Amino acid sequence: MKILHIAVHLGGGIGTVLRNWIRLDRQNEHTILILNKNYYGKEEGSNIVENLRGKYKKINSYIENSDIVIIHFWNHPFLFEFLIKNRLPKCRLCFWSHVSGLTPPYVYSEKIINYSDKFLLSSPISYNSDIKYMSREIKNKVSVVWTTGGIDKYLTTNKTLSPKFIIGYVGTLDYSKIHPNFIDSCERILHKIPSALFVVCGTGGDEDKIKNEVNTRKLAESFNFMGHIKNVEDIFSTFDVLGYPLNKNHFGTCEQVLGEAMSCKVMPVVLNNPAEKYIVENYGKVCNSMEEYVEMIKALPSRQ
Repeated sequence: MKILHIAVHLGGGIGTVLRNWIRLDRQNEHTILILNKNYYGKEEGSNIVENLRGKYKKINSYIENSDIVIIHFWNHPFLFEFLIKNRLPKCRLCFWSHVSGLTPPYVYSEKIINYSDKFLLSSPISYNSDIKYMSREIKNKVSVVWTTGGIDKYLTTNKTLSPKFIIGYVGTLDYSKIHPNFIDSCERILHKIPSALFVVCGTGGDEDKIKNEVNTRKLAESFNFMGHIKNVEDIFSTFDVLGYPLNKNHFGTCEQVLGEAMSCKVMPVVLNNPAEKYIVENYGKVCNSMEEYVEMIKALPSRQ
């Protein structure tokens, strides 16, 4: 089959999922249309066309020549612009949602779900969104397919010891995702574990603000900002713990970094938000507040 993917970009979990799906799927032909610039490199075995915002005639020509069209859905103005302004030709249309739908503005409407032939959630937690109030006809279009990129390569990761106690964070550096008191919590942890090193991997809209707060608090020597990391398993091998406190209203669902970290035998410490609580269960530490998060990490065995 000819499978067409339409997305705003290939950052975060969606890039990991598509990269591994395409690598393993030798029976079908995959093409990815990117509304924005592709910042993350070409996916093996795929045809990627970027910078397609507003180029509806070109997009529709791909749709007409595809067996299945998958729109990778999250709240982005480029995607809504595409859905509103473009009239899609007839096709088998699937939406795969990469947001939880639990808190505004990351919500689902009946119109969005009804636009598709099939609407896929990426985690069962999304059944607790506004979907539960929708008609039976709408609900019949909805099912779950976890967005996972696989964990095989993480299972053989060997631990690399460091004289520092390394607390890692891998993810989006935006306060819509990471907890707004993240740096404050790091400073309080340093009071108990002065040898701690916070290794922060990722990019995002608040990256500069986060770095400025680190500098203002004079904590720069205790932080290593690594930006976007491709071979994240090499970084996980250096972590003593994954400190992953997220904003209580964040949009995430599968949080692949949690599965990857646990596969590398790195314990995650998280807050009791729906996504993290559902995934971590008894394999990590789930905290009820940022105060409890700080105390939990401070209580871990460390090489001081």
